[in-house]
Amino acid sequence: MSVHLVEGNGLVAKDIGGSSDPKAILSVCGQRQVSKVIKKDLNPKWDQHFSFNLPDDDPVLTIEVYDVDLFGADDFMGGIKVPLADLRVSEVRNLTIPVESLGKKGKFKGELVVVIKGGDKAKKVPAHPFRLTAQDHRRPRPR
Repeated sequence: MSVHLVEGNGLVAKDIGGSSDPKAILSVCGQRQVSKVIKKDLNPKWDQHFSFNLPDDDPVLTIEVYDVDLFGADDFMGGIKVPLADLRVSEVRNLTIPVESLGKKGKFKGELVVVIKGGDKAKKVPAHPFRLTAQDHRRPRPR
């Protein structure tokens, strides 16, 4: 699966002076990748591509955005979660999603623009999704 992190729009200012230095952390089932830092911009244009392997369970793409600070911990700016369980091979999703708190405290606003494309490892529809096995045809035992 590939993710094109296009941009952020109207993100929250975390630095003195009314700006932020945003970076995004993308993760899917323990796989983690980090975008470049865009200095002093609440409307960052990342235009970066990332690739992930999709496992057989129910994967979720999480993108967390942080304001990078020179001193101290980076400030959480918000994030998004995108369920991928039904992503098909070669399917393309163009998404604009409002950032959320993802369970963390603080002020959050703005949106992220991403394009997700299913790859060779994306979920495939089984040829016979309702095929019964021999075990399913057994008659129940009388009690």
